[in-house]
Amino acid sequence: RAMGELEERGAVSRTRRRGTRIEGAAAIDHHPATSHTIFELITASHRQPKSTVEVFEHVTADAGIAQLTGFRIGTPLVWMVRDRSASDVPVARLENYVIAEAVSFGGDELIDASLDVKLTAHGWTSERIEYELEAILVDETLDQFMRVPVGTPVLREHRRAFVAGEMF
Repeated sequence: RAMGELEERGAVSRTRRRGTRIEGAAAIDHHPATSHTIFELITASHRQPKSTVEVFEHVTADAGIAQLTGFRIGTPLVWMVRDRSASDVPVARLENYVIAEAVSFGGDELIDASLDVKLTAHGWTSERIEYELEAILVDETLDQFMRVPVGTPVLREHRRAFVAGEMF
């Protein structure tokens, strides 16, 4: 059923005797007034959101990061990787590249808090958010956290936030 829904949305295509193919899709514009973070959705479901911060380091955008994120090569960024759980049930691996000047907090502050709330508290409020969904298979870096076998299909969300027309 899930694959049928992904096919209807154009995220995958299936061809008999050839298999399933992941399709590229344009980003979906979404106004932040109607956008909910995973943290907010977990809280609204009466579960306790918690993150394990795996990576929190200052980096400079190279060609690979620029292609992945849209930031210009040479842009100072903070790279964050967090495993988010809802009442100790794994929900998502969150990977963010945020413009360094927007990050005035440490990784330890993200264990029990939303990145969006931290950024907003420091004056970085999203005016526009773009979403892009991609179907992927769980690999060896995700299987233990997600508690599912390698090869299990999941969705990857790419979320880009903008203020004054610039991504942060």
